[in-house]
Amino acid sequence: MHHRKKILISPLNWGLGHATRCSAIIHDLLQSNTFDIILAADGRAYHWLQSAFPRLPLIRLEGMDISYPSGKNMVLKMAASAPGMFFRIFREHRKLQKIIRKYGIDIILSDNRYGLWSQQVPAIFITHQLHIITSAGFGMAERVVNRINHFFIKKFDICWVPDFQGENNISGSLSKLNSRHIKVRYIGMLSRFYGFTASDIIDEPDFDSDLLVMLSGPEPQRSIFEEMVMGQLEGTTLKVIIIRGTPEGRAMLTPGNSNITIFNHLDDHALFTAIKKSKLIISRPGYSTIMDLYHTGGTSVFVPTPGQTEQEYLAKRLAQKNIAPWFRQDDFLIQKAIKAVETYKGFSAIASDSHPDFSMLLNNLFVVREE
Repeated sequence: MHHRKKILISPLNWGLGHATRCSAIIHDLLQSNTFDIILAADGRAYHWLQSAFPRLPLIRLEGMDISYPSGKNMVLKMAASAPGMFFRIFREHRKLQKIIRKYGIDIILSDNRYGLWSQQVPAIFITHQLHIITSAGFGMAERVVNRINHFFIKKFDICWVPDFQGENNISGSLSKLNSRHIKVRYIGMLSRFYGFTASDIIDEPDFDSDLLVMLSGPEPQRSIFEEMVMGQLEGTTLKVIIIRGTPEGRAMLTPGNSNITIFNHLDDHALFTAIKKSKLIISRPGYSTIMDLYHTGGTSVFVPTPGQTEQEYLAKRLAQKNIAPWFRQDDFLIQKAIKAVETYKGFSAIASDSHPDFSMLLNNLFVVREE
């Protein structure tokens, strides 16, 4: 009797994006019913997976706590935290070996967790950042960071890039690679809205809006941007929904302005509805958010998190592709954003099943390993 293969799926706990984008793969594998799935995460990612997949076994696996600097200089901060980072990566790697033995894991899917490779079983690394961009003027630092990046990715059997190949490619030079040692496979846009259709839109007038503001990303910048937006909305007649992106956050008082609705957090169906029913969306250009908007379609304006070079790069790229305008946080004005968006074409929704058959891709890896 052939035993069903067990897959361990583990996203990085750095914002919710890594966890939410893994859900497309999890849903796909649940539908094809080919693997027994075990999840592993910590922090916010753990809580999100717990609520999204209550029936799946979930292991608490501590990862890297990368705190963003509040200032603009991410590179120096990350260089300083490198020794601690290595320690955590190898600690994560050791823990993984125990999990493989204890649960009889056959294959590993790691979304941006560098320690989750294995000599015993095939392991896949998911990232759209094969090339990490650091801020201008840090060419040396960028080379070092990428050498480290590739040192770890090489330990995996293959790297899945959640993006399209060819002219529809979004991540641009972030996913370009000139290393013979890393096998890359483009797997299309991954979104928590995988499989959602018009019938998933909730019929609820509360979700209609002129303006949907999706706040996310690390503090203190999330709060700084929130206060800016709230200040600019005083006295507005627009119907506005604000999603604070703080699932564990304390409820914020609803403003005196009755046409502004505030949520700390929305579940996937409610979020899908809010995006579909909004005339304009303002958000960070985090990669997972971009992938979600590809699935829903819609008109957007992006405001990168200050100091996050990757978000600035993505925002510029989407502007070049005439999809959406962007503003630096310091220059952001809602009236300007509403005007700017008129000349852009927006996201046109893609079919939500436009990606490969994941169980087939996974099974191919066993064949490759055995050769």
